[in-house]
Amino acid sequence: MTSMNTTVITELGALRGFQEFQSTTDPSAALAQAYTFKLTLNGTVFNSGNDISVTLTALESLSSIATKIQTAINAITASSVAVSVNTTTLKIRVSSNNATQLTSSVSILAPGAGSSLITLLGGIGTIVTMPQIIEGSLVNETKTLPIVVVSSGQHTYQIASVNLLANIKRTPFSIFVYASSLDYAELLAGEVRRIVDAKSMAGGWWHCENIFYEKGNTLNSVAKLIAEQHLFITTPAWS
Repeated sequence: MTSMNTTVITELGALRGFQEFQSTTDPSAALAQAYTFKLTLNGTVFNSGNDISVTLTALESLSSIATKIQTAINAITASSVAVSVNTTTLKIRVSSNNATQLTSSVSILAPGAGSSLITLLGGIGTIVTMPQIIEGSLVNETKTLPIVVVSSGQHTYQIASVNLLANIKRTPFSIFVYASSLDYAELLAGEVRRIVDAKSMAGGWWHCENIFYEKGNTLNSVAKLIAEQHLFITTPAWS
């Protein structure tokens, strides 16, 4: 039988390194011209350190700008990034398609010449690297941040709903997030919550309750609880 820890860790494997442009509204100052930026991807200088160019029309929307950014980057190295307006932050997010923990990352940099896309889109936010995702309640002090820790309890039948044919069970679990700063932890915690919430509403997990979030940025103090949830599970794997 697959453990709750393994199931949650597998789902959180969807986390990727990312960085966002800061604007949450369509740029009214956009002109019909090229805008440029540089990129470091997964810790390596991208496009040999040359500028990346995106040609915009006047008054273009964030969503269409995101599409053009993705097209420009992936035209240089195919399928290297995913770019879209994040539904939570409402900002253009550039995410690495690399799935290697502590390597997957995006760093958007000022261009060497031309009109800066960073300036047009209000600057850039915190760089979030794909975290280590581990099982347990204790974290070895030698591990490198960021870290997401998953722990769970025993599966029990829900007493109030004795529907054994549906195979409904109740499983408590907790998720802890550690990062190098609180704003970094905030962004990473938001990604964890998005994945957990999405899984709760569609496929595999039937329902979640008792949700609350905090975040932490140290390993040598009491861990900060990110998510404590009780899942009611109908998946056949839990039989």
